[in-house]
Amino acid sequence: MDIESVAFFEEYILNMQRSNLVTWIIISHQISSIKRLCNHVYFMYNGSVEAEGLPEVILKQSGNANLQKYLHYEGIDTK
Repeated sequence: MDIESVAFFEEYILNMQRSNLVTWIIISHQISSIKRLCNHVYFMYNGSVEAEGLPEVILKQSGNANLQKYLHYEGIDTK
């Protein structure tokens, strides 16, 4: 999606969450969107959950080797 569409859908999801208190399940490889939208993250590898937790914790402090490898590949600083 183009950046305007991403911004529109993220704002839509956040507004719906604030007004209706619904749970959204978001499946994404977009770390920036995950950080903005999610209050809990599950990292799956080969069909199994390998790590889970708060985004600010799991994306910075996870000791899971597969997650660290993915984040490194995506250029995400985990320190």
